Amino acid sequence: AQLQSVFDGDGWKDLFVTNGYEKDYTNMQFLKFTVDEKLKSQQTGAPLDLQLILNSMPSINEGNFLFKNNGNLSFSNTTKDWGITSKNKSSGAAFADLDNDGDQDLIINSMNSTALLYKNTMAEKKQSAFAKIDLLKNNAGTNVIGSKIKAYSPGMVQYFEFMPVRGYQSSMITPMSIGMGKSLQLDSLNITWPDGKVFDIRNVKAGSVIEPAYAENKNQTANPSDIENSVPLFGAANLIVRLDPITLAGSQRVMPG
Repeated sequence: AQLQSVFDGDGWKDLFVTNGYEKDYTNMQFLKFTVDEKLKSQQTGAPLDLQLILNSMPSINEGNFLFKNNGNLSFSNTTKDWGITSKNKSSGAAFADLDNDGDQDLIINSMNSTALLYKNTMAEKKQSAFAKIDLLKNNAGTNVIGSKIKAYSPGMVQYFEFMPVRGYQSSMITPMSIGMGKSLQLDSLNITWPDGKVFDIRNVKAGSVIEPAYAENKNQTANPSDIENSVPLFGAANLIVRLDPITLAGSQRVMPG
């Protein structure tokens, strides 16, 4: 799984990548061991011990990676500096503000082991400010998945989409955190709902939790759909391709799939 979020709160989305492999069937020593076991079975007539072979397949414990977005189209490997030091095998992962301080904590699913939980200390140490936006609180029964959010601050525009599915069998129905760095407020938040309607929230202060209600927005204006104004990627093809049956050696005929 790979997750993108502003873990350090500076407004640039960092990258977290799970890593590790439970059974490395490409390991050369394992392949040699498998061949030797098959030869032994053929020579002695004893049945092949498949469980022995499976138990001999090694694992890869590389550990996970966390990369800081440098804000210039490059990333730095900050895995150890940011405290992600456990060597394990992971697949799914998610982030959420579990302690309600604004920053995003990490929850990692470890294969055949206990889950890992990493607490983010950026807000606690007051190294960055955050604001949060909760699209679910006041919108029961309203589809908000796919909503687009732009957060404006001096010299920066942050973009978010409310898509709670992240990584392998992982989901996050939680408020979204917006990193503000050392700023005390955002100039504005622009929300585009799934039906294309938009509205703005001005002067969002650090530490705020914005809970917009779609039904109560009085000044919404229709936003033309990007799909309606776009050029279709595919069109109807007039070319008809006729394929003849393929005749193999002998009399068997195979129809193309």
